[in-house]
Amino acid sequence: MGDRENKKILLVDIKKYRITEKLKDACISMGFEKSNIFVTSEAEAEDFSDFFEYYYVTAGNTFEILKEIRIKKLSGLIKRSMLENNATYIGSSAGAMLARIDVRLALDFDRDTEDLDDYRALSLFNGTVIPHYSKADLRRYIKNTDSDVLAGYDKIYSVNDNEALIGEFEKNRNVDFQRFSITR
Repeated sequence: MGDRENKKILLVDIKKYRITEKLKDACISMGFEKSNIFVTSEAEAEDFSDFFEYYYVTAGNTFEILKEIRIKKLSGLIKRSMLENNATYIGSSAGAMLARIDVRLALDFDRDTEDLDDYRALSLFNGTVIPHYSKADLRRYIKNTDSDVLAGYDKIYSVNDNEALIGEFEKNRNVDFQRFSITR
């Protein structure tokens, strides 16, 4: 990530999850200055008009987080930041699912507690990420999922709890992912 102390990060979290301080502490331990850490649950939508170098989207209920992103009007900002300023998107579990074109497949894992009628997500790539799944789990999921549903995605990734997918925008404006193992 490089020189983080002068970089800004926006943490997209849900207040009732009560993880804000842990997220801030993690950012500080990675080298971010406290004054450069911004949190959606602590501010109004108007506070997020500037570009950030990093966006972290939390784990939790996919539909609650999508609603928070919409309330704070972050969809366009995140995508523009990535395209124009080479920002980094970090999605944890549900946050990874939100990078895709829609969250229809999240209905297999989460309950739509927000009764959304529009499942469009951030559209950072024309694919989907299934978190907490090994490659074997993903093969089984694909086998048991209607092929018409899966046909709407160019790529389907799984990422287990010891892996991370790092994505960067390519010239064709699609995200190209690389898989990394995480050691604890």
